[in-house]
Amino acid sequence: MLDKHILDKIKLKKPFFLKGVLKNIFSWTDLENLLNLRPFCNDSRFKIAGRPYQYSWPDEAWLSDINSFPPKLIDDIINKEVCYVIDASRVNKKINDICNNIESQCGWKTDAHIYFSLRVQEYGFGKHNDPRHNLITQVEGKSVINVWSDDDKILIDEVMEPGDIVFIPEKINHQIIPKTKRISISIPCENIDMPTQDRHWINLL
Repeated sequence: MLDKHILDKIKLKKPFFLKGVLKNIFSWTDLENLLNLRPFCNDSRFKIAGRPYQYSWPDEAWLSDINSFPPKLIDDIINKEVCYVIDASRVNKKINDICNNIESQCGWKTDAHIYFSLRVQEYGFGKHNDPRHNLITQVEGKSVINVWSDDDKILIDEVMEPGDIVFIPEKINHQIIPKTKRISISIPCENIDMPTQDRHWINLL
């Protein structure tokens, strides 16, 4: 999924933006299916961006995980908030393969976080930095990406469209502002002392 040229750029640990690199790796239909798969959306995986939350609900018949969100509650939340799901690097083969590319070529451990918003959020997350490297792909919709240098000069100011990617090294300030309803996938990369996830893909056909 990621060619050697892009992986070599990632290894340099410097910010970069590229257009049209990772197209059709996920969709609104894929997200809809995940949100309706109740065991996937438990309270350790489904998150509301920018703030903690507390909800409770009754146990229901045949649930294997009482900590999974009721679908009606998720529907109410996603129509008001920016949300994301973590531990999503194996939601499909394409995303699993991208994570495998980075892990095998860069030696970092990865995950995938799926961010989405049904409303335009002009403020986004604000200017911030993260404690790990991040490869971000715009999947659906449009967002503005701004990335700053260590001395606070703007390095990247682009409109991200489906397929575009941006690489943001750890502790580099950045901001993403959704301009339409959108999905993006963030792949955090970290050199932690643990085995990588099993990236074997089960093929049935």
